[in-house]
Amino acid sequence: LELATRLALTADGRLFAYARPRTPGEADFFPRGQTVLRSERYRTYVYELTTDGSNKARKTAEVIGTQSPRRFLVSPRGDHVAYFNVEWERDDQGTVREYHWLYVHDTRTGDLAWQVDAGLRGYDHFRGAAWLDQFRIYLWRLPVVEVHLAPDQDLSKAVGPHVIDVRTGVASPIEATGFMAMLDEGQQSGEDAAPECNTALDGRTLACISSSSAYQSDAGCHTVLRTRNAYTIDLGESQPIPVFSISSSCADRWYLSPSISYVVGVETRVEDYALAGRRMFLYDTSQPGSEPTLMVGTDSWEPSLHPVGWTGR
Repeated sequence: LELATRLALTADGRLFAYARPRTPGEADFFPRGQTVLRSERYRTYVYELTTDGSNKARKTAEVIGTQSPRRFLVSPRGDHVAYFNVEWERDDQGTVREYHWLYVHDTRTGDLAWQVDAGLRGYDHFRGAAWLDQFRIYLWRLPVVEVHLAPDQDLSKAVGPHVIDVRTGVASPIEATGFMAMLDEGQQSGEDAAPECNTALDGRTLACISSSSAYQSDAGCHTVLRTRNAYTIDLGESQPIPVFSISSSCADRWYLSPSISYVVGVETRVEDYALAGRRMFLYDTSQPGSEPTLMVGTDSWEPSLHPVGWTGR
């Protein structure tokens, strides 16, 4: 494979990625569903990668759409993978319009199982996604909608937090008050405000992370210092429960474990205005205020440290 630009891991350790094949002339394994024809060198595929050290990969599906997919997700049991991508199609009047679809593939056969209207307008108009159970996906959509939506659709139901059933395409809105409570007042005023809820603890509970900044700087940090907060939120009750918080963090990214027992923070260090290395720390959420454990570090800006997922709770 050339470069796995997205990786997704199931709870039992099955690892999926999408990437381009190394050989441009490799034969296609699955029917092409693209409305825009592309040469083989620009095609991407979904693979299942072995995690036993054998360095093998199984091609499972061809990516549909005209861009690199976003928000690559895998169902809890690894039966399906899902991603968001774009198509340009002509409407009845002959006008070319941009459509944003959620594509779901069966990982056993590679077949496209479902194609769901994601209700998006711009390519980046979503702020969170997590697979809840076998057929439902949580999604936060920004307050803009596609022009091709039905004229009688209530546009207020097309934004904010939703749960989408991939079998029917029905998106059920969730009360957003609890989600907004995770953000400070300055963040809540932004149109794209949303906590990062990219982990599902079960079919109705999300693990979420939010951050706020007083724009305090640190000479050794690549970014400003931030306060990082972790919550759980029950989609039925829609009330966030604080789990962990740390102030003045230099971490660029945070990763919460499925059991919400641990947090991994990834820092990028700066020296003399140049990237000088990266560090990965482990926090125990049951011991607030304790020093984090350094897991790994580098003395240069390469390699990048990017956790994929958690194989245990």
